[in-house]
Amino acid sequence: QNCIMVMLSYLYGTILNALALFSFDKYAGNSGEIRVTCIGDSITEGGACGAPSYTNNLQEILGDGYAVTNCGVSGMTMLKKGLCGDPAYGNQAGACSWWNTWAYSAAMESEPDIVTIMLGTNDAKYYNWEGAQQNWGDYYTLDYVDLIHRLRALKSHPKIYILVPPPIYAPYPYDMNGTIVNQIYPVLERDLASVVGAEIIDIYSAMVDTGVDNTCDGCHPTETGANIIAQTIADAILGKTRGDKPSSTRAFPGPNKHRTSTVYGQKAP
Repeated sequence: QNCIMVMLSYLYGTILNALALFSFDKYAGNSGEIRVTCIGDSITEGGACGAPSYTNNLQEILGDGYAVTNCGVSGMTMLKKGLCGDPAYGNQAGACSWWNTWAYSAAMESEPDIVTIMLGTNDAKYYNWEGAQQNWGDYYTLDYVDLIHRLRALKSHPKIYILVPPPIYAPYPYDMNGTIVNQIYPVLERDLASVVGAEIIDIYSAMVDTGVDNTCDGCHPTETGANIIAQTIADAILGKTRGDKPSSTRAFPGPNKHRTSTVYGQKAP
């Protein structure tokens, strides 16, 4: 893993130098809405616990000056060769890769000013961790960097936030490995963000102390859990785009009665 980080540091040297000259205060003079695109899996898509996506809450918190687009797809991986299930049952590599969904094109066409990425929970399934390809961690990192590179090449030059996925709890459902999600990702995602010059939003730390009660199955957030995720993301975004310090005391919004995030041009459920 150290070797891959050294290589990525070299590859991104010139990019980081360019970033030093780029001001993220560009939003201040934008007369239109700030476009926020949320990339993810079922935790982002929402609905798994009968609760709306956290992107709806995020839209409510950010307000009318922002437009949030939900590009989450259930079951998907960051790995380009991500599997949906055990390959012994005939699943093909890439069948559950986020890269191969409508959401990839939607994200690239959304002209985002800000992108949040929260993929990895499905990559932690044992057949992706152990079976999809050797050196899983290296490929996961390389695919993550490739996505960031493509997003930064967009004309809108979005700011990228890497989100540490929320914790998972026993019985560790859907073939997910708790060690990967709860121990490896909090370190790996920070190392990755440092290498590529992205911001980190630590959803794991925001959720871990609240315990399993904020999930319906040990993985997917309840409405309260979704509120915590939305508030954590909003605090990070508002602290950077408006110069505010992230608030830990702002009340969670109630049910979204005014505006929801969009999903590929349609209202989220």
